[in-house]
Amino acid sequence: MSEAFSRREFLGSLAAAAAVSSKAQASESGAEPKVETFEYANVRLHASQFRSHYEATRDFYFALNDDDLVHGFRAEAGLPAPGKGLDGWCRKDSSVVFGQWLSGMARMAKAGEDDGMRDKAARLVDAWGKTFAARPNAGGHYAFDKMVCGLLDIHLYTGNPDALPLLKQLTETGRKQLSRTRTLASAKDPQASAGDCLEWYTLSENLYRAFLATGDALYKDFGDVWRYEAYWSRFADTAKPAPLRAHAYSHVNSFSSAAMTYRATGDERYLKIARNAYDFIRQSQMFAAGGYGPGERLVGYDGELGRSLELHADTAEIGCGTWSGFKLSRYLTSYTGEARYGDWIERLLYNGIGAALPMAGAGDTFYYSDYRIGSGTKYYLWDHWPCCSGTHIQDVADYYNILYFRDHAGFYVNQFVPSEVTWQRGADRLRLTLSTEYPASDRIEMQIAAEKPVSAAIRVRVPDWAERFTMAVNGRAASSEAKASNWAVIEREWSDGDRIELRVPMTLRAETVDTEHPDRFAVLYGPLVLVEDMRFNLGLQMQPGHHSAEELRERLRPADEPLHFRVVDPPGQVVHSGVFYPYWEAKRDVPYRMYHDFSRS
Repeated sequence: MSEAFSRREFLGSLAAAAAVSSKAQASESGAEPKVETFEYANVRLHASQFRSHYEATRDFYFALNDDDLVHGFRAEAGLPAPGKGLDGWCRKDSSVVFGQWLSGMARMAKAGEDDGMRDKAARLVDAWGKTFAARPNAGGHYAFDKMVCGLLDIHLYTGNPDALPLLKQLTETGRKQLSRTRTLASAKDPQASAGDCLEWYTLSENLYRAFLATGDALYKDFGDVWRYEAYWSRFADTAKPAPLRAHAYSHVNSFSSAAMTYRATGDERYLKIARNAYDFIRQSQMFAAGGYGPGERLVGYDGELGRSLELHADTAEIGCGTWSGFKLSRYLTSYTGEARYGDWIERLLYNGIGAALPMAGAGDTFYYSDYRIGSGTKYYLWDHWPCCSGTHIQDVADYYNILYFRDHAGFYVNQFVPSEVTWQRGADRLRLTLSTEYPASDRIEMQIAAEKPVSAAIRVRVPDWAERFTMAVNGRAASSEAKASNWAVIEREWSDGDRIELRVPMTLRAETVDTEHPDRFAVLYGPLVLVEDMRFNLGLQMQPGHHSAEELRERLRPADEPLHFRVVDPPGQVVHSGVFYPYWEAKRDVPYRMYHDFSRS
C-alpha cells in the first residue's frame, strides 16, 4: 500500500472541486472545457533544470523590496513613499508589470503551498490598495489588464479577502476612465498607436476569467466591449489570412481573449478563430525554437520569416511570447481535448522560457532571442524591468500548470518533466510519479500509487516529431495507437505499484525556416534546438539540399557530453572544434549559430 496522501493533496482536491463548481455556476450559457489543468494544485516538480529555474525565479522575486515595488504608486498618490523605486520601464511606477508580478506570486503561492510568497503578495496588494483608494486610477488599458489578472489570481490562488473588492473597484473605475476610441491595426497602418501600444484588444481574456470565477455580469459586460472583431474575423475561415505586419506578441496574445470569448459565450465561431490562429502561428510565423515575431512584427508568406534571419537580433520576444503560447495552447487543449496543442508548449518549454537567461541584478531581463544565420548571442535587454520581467514569473509558475490535464475519466500527461500529480474522482485517487532524464534519455517511467484499485484512463501526448513511440505496463507492451500529436491511451484498473514505461526515440533532424528557403534550417534533436558553437568557425559544412535526417546523422556524431554532437567531415575525421549543443545551454555573450544556410555553398 502506498503512503498516505498528504493534507496538501486532500485540500487541493477539495479546492479544485469547488473551483469547478463555481465555474459551472458562472457559465451556464458558456462552453464547458473538455479537459482541465490542475490549477497549480496537486502537482509537484522533482529535481530537474525546470525546478531549479522555478526556485531561482521564486527567490529572485521574493527578494525584491516591497517598498521599492510600490514606491511610484505611493508617490503619485501623495502618500509616504519609503524605498527608492525602480528604473527602466518602471521609472515612474511599476504599473506595466505589477499586476503580472502579483499573478506570478499568487500562482507560485498555490503551486508550492508557499506561505512566504502568499504573504508577500498580500502585503503588495494591501499597499497598492491604499494608493488606489487615495487616487483611483485604472492606469490605462495596458496596466489595467495586468492588474485585473493580478487581483483575480490573488483571489483565486491565495484566497485574499481584499482582492475581489479591489478588482470590482478597479473595473468600475476602468469603465469610467478607459477610452473607447480605438485605432485598429490595418494593412495600411499596422503600427497604429492604439493597435500596438495600448493593447486594448487583450482585455477580454481576464475580464471573462473574472466573470467565470465570480458570476458577476460587470466583468462579462466590460469584456464584451474589448472584443477584437476587426482582427479576429480574419481567422474565422482560414489559417492563412492576408498578411498584416502588426505587433506580434500583443496580436498573438489577443487570441487568448478570443478563446475566452468562446468559454464565456459558447459561440463556436470564437473557438474556430482560436484554432485557426494557432495553425497560422505554427505554419507561417514560428521558428524552430517556438518563438515568433522578428522585430516584434508578424510576417507575410513569401519567405519573409526566412529573410528576417539575415537582420533581426530581436528575432523573438521570449518572456511574453512564451506566455502567449502557453496560454493559447492550454486553452485549446482544454476546449478541444486535443494533444497537438501541447507540441507548441514543448517547443517553448525547452527552447523558449526554458532557455532564457535568469532574472538578475536590478531588473536585468532576457527579452529577445537571437536566431540570426551569421551568429547570435544571449543578452539582457539594455533597459531594466521591461514587459518580459512581468511574464517571466508567470511563465515559470506555469511549469506547474502545463504538465498534466484531467477529466472525469482520468488524466493526461502533456510534458515529460520529472514530477508527480495526484488525480481524484470522488473516493478514487491516483498518484503518478514521472521519472526521467528526458531529453538526455528517451526513457520515461511513471509509477502509480493508489490506496485501492482504480479504473481510469491515462493518456500520454505523443510529440509531433516522434517517429516511434512505445508504451509498456509492468513490463508488458501496451497496445495503444501512438500517432504523433495525439494521445496514446491506456485504460485499465490501476493498482499500487503499477509501472508505465515509455520510449520516445530521438534522432537528429533538420527543420527549414519556410518553404522559400529550403537550405536555411535549424538542427533539432527530439524537442531540443541545437546550436553550433561559433567561437570556432570550423564546423558544419554541407552542400545545398543535403540536410536530410540521414545526412545529419552522418555529419554529427554524439560527443562525450550528453546532448552534444561533434562535426564529422566527409572522410570520417572528427572536426574537434565543431560542436552542436542544446540552445538552453548557451551562455550570455557566447556566440552560437541556430540557423544554417548552405544555399550558396
